[in-house]
Amino acid sequence: MDTLDVSRFKNLGATIAGLPDSEEFHRRVEDDLWQAFTGREDIESEEIAYEELSAISKSIIGYAEQEGTDVVPWWLQSFSWTARARGETLTLGQDGNLDDSLTKFENFDPQATKIEKPRLRTGRGETENEITTALDAFQDLFDALDERIGIENESSEFTFPSRIFEINEQVVRTTSEFEKWFNNMLQCCPPINDDLMTLLMANTGVNREAVDGVIPDEVLDRLTELGFTGSRLHERSYYRPLNKILALDGVFDLVIPRADEFDDLGGLEAQVYLTWAQSYQGDPAEASNWIDRAQVWDPNSLEEGEEAAFGSIAFQMPLWLKYNKPCYVSLSVNSPNSKNQGYSRAGGQDKRREVNKIMQEAGIVK
Repeated sequence: MDTLDVSRFKNLGATIAGLPDSEEFHRRVEDDLWQAFTGREDIESEEIAYEELSAISKSIIGYAEQEGTDVVPWWLQSFSWTARARGETLTLGQDGNLDDSLTKFENFDPQATKIEKPRLRTGRGETENEITTALDAFQDLFDALDERIGIENESSEFTFPSRIFEINEQVVRTTSEFEKWFNNMLQCCPPINDDLMTLLMANTGVNREAVDGVIPDEVLDRLTELGFTGSRLHERSYYRPLNKILALDGVFDLVIPRADEFDDLGGLEAQVYLTWAQSYQGDPAEASNWIDRAQVWDPNSLEEGEEAAFGSIAFQMPLWLKYNKPCYVSLSVNSPNSKNQGYSRAGGQDKRREVNKIMQEAGIVK
């Protein structure tokens, strides 16, 4: 627990303070794509005549070729594109059928068609909801740290890139400048950031009294200084934003490694378990025992006297106690009063199965 150092969290808070909020990100990426698409420095106009576009800009409105196959390109999924002609308005793929809308678009009179400024899709369940949610979560995390330990300065480490997109024949790509910015942001995310990985795993949910004398007093003192003041070692003001950040798979054409291997786990969420499974150096038998208990559909509650044993190892493992049941740290189980028991059905059971597969492939459990 060497990374539970308040001074390091102050520095981290100063760094994440330099991230844009979701509204700024939203505005900047829409403006930059519009500028790249229209070729205009003036981005105040909200539409452009189709005939005024360059041939290269026209070429990106449609399928893209990938390994000899036509695919829906990321920029038609990440942004909402709307065209108007002779009183008819068409938003590509709005009805879930891009084929139909592209066919209708091809039948528009080019000389009468106007293209509206593309809008970033960030609604719940939409393509770029993850990045804007993560940016808002970083703001919540900063506020939580600032309230508890005081963040005195804002780092200039994050400078949002001046150019985000570039358009070539039939392809929109993010710039190397934006890729660098995104990679810098990932350095502030668990599990890549050791401090936030430790903060996530410190949310063990164990009773403070149960681990008194089991884990070092210095660790408990640091947790108290960071705001873990309740009877149980779990701080929602940290846990919730960290969990939202873990949902991030990537942004635009930038994908977190191995994110596409999982249907339900977020990209960073999967990395939490992959990283832990590959690097854990504690007692393998003890780890196997607790992971084995957490991996089932409805974990058994701890028996009397077991909480101290769990607490002695929980800070080193991606587990926490919820309703006195050991479960995976990014997941939750239903209340004992709920008609549904076990891991929550809203994605929890599917995620559990994917985490189980990680643990099985690493040899932690069978």
